[in-house]
Amino acid sequence: MPHSIVQRAQNDLSCAAGETNTTVAKRMGLSGMTVGKWQKRYRELGLEGLDDKLRRGQPLTYDRY
Repeated sequence: MPHSIVQRAQNDLSCAAGETNTTVAKRMGLSGMTVGKWQKRYRELGLEGLDDKLRRGQPLTYDRY
């Protein structure tokens, strides 16, 4: 699984276990707003909410050099 999805799942599981957003944010190196955003998306969309939303425009690409 991609790291981002694993991290979001850990975030939601920690909050479901009773940890506060602040505690989870500090432990995972995230902002409290980020923790809340992923919790909300999980409540609304379930597992599909853990994926990034598609953004407008062409996806970013990175050249090596």
